[in-house]
Amino acid sequence: MLVLLREQIGEDRQLRRCLELRAANARGDLVAVRSRIRDLLDIGPFVQCG
Repeated sequence: MLVLLREQIGEDRQLRRCLELRAANARGDLVAVRSRIRDLLDIGPFVQCG
């Protein structure tokens, strides 16, 4: 089961970030939580070049 989870995390970037956010939140690591939230809300691909 752990191998399957590792494979899913390797293939699904969003799942990996979600799990990282949960882990950082559980540890109370606010810097990591903020960083993960910024990553999850990355709008870079949608910003139009000026």
